[in-house]
Amino acid sequence: MISLDDIRAAAARLAGVAYRTPLLQSPALDELTGGKVLLKAENLQRTGSFKIRGAYNMLSQLTGEESARGVVAFSSGNHAQAVAYHACGQIDAAQDALSLALALGELQGYVRTFVDHGAPMADLLRQALGHGIAVDYVGRLLNAMPGETKGERPKTRTEGSSSAVRRPSSPLIEPLNDRELQILRLIAAGLSDRQIAEELYLSVNTVKWYNRQIYAKLGVGRRGQAVARAQELGLL
Repeated sequence: MISLDDIRAAAARLAGVAYRTPLLQSPALDELTGGKVLLKAENLQRTGSFKIRGAYNMLSQLTGEESARGVVAFSSGNHAQAVAYHACGQIDAAQDALSLALALGELQGYVRTFVDHGAPMADLLRQALGHGIAVDYVGRLLNAMPGETKGERPKTRTEGSSSAVRRPSSPLIEPLNDRELQILRLIAAGLSDRQIAEELYLSVNTVKWYNRQIYAKLGVGRRGQAVARAQELGLL
């Protein structure tokens, strides 16, 4: 039987190899289920699947003699890709996965998804910035990182030694996205949750979920506080 120590040992072996993929929320699935649905985006993993985890963990423990005999994978899909990936020693492809994650993150306005991974993520983000990947978005993420210089976007390779571009720092760690701003404006107009749901063709449960997201980002607990805080920040 696999023990907790086995799991911890596997996690240690996978550190720096398997990409720490984000959890993404799906408003469409939330609406269908009436709850909060989080998807682990393992499609952003190296080789496009979680299976690199098991493949690398097993192969990294083979002795020299066992490795010399070779490995057979009974799979023509992403498990075999994961085995081949490790066998070729291609463990420096984090930027490929990060590029996809940044594309999704920028679309949804995610910040904490990246910031919560701390220093290792900051290193990857600085490398992405150096390659000119999602420059404005990456600059905002780095500004939100603890210990990073605030209000200043680091230089890309093409900017050379020129002075860094000054960026106004956002008063919110994670800004409201377009849908949240839309709902916030309707709240400020005095519409009830049901009226907002009818206006936007959403379920009442989905509107309530958005309300919680808005309150959390604004650091408040009620509608009136949300409106007041938004006015204070110039969002309304």
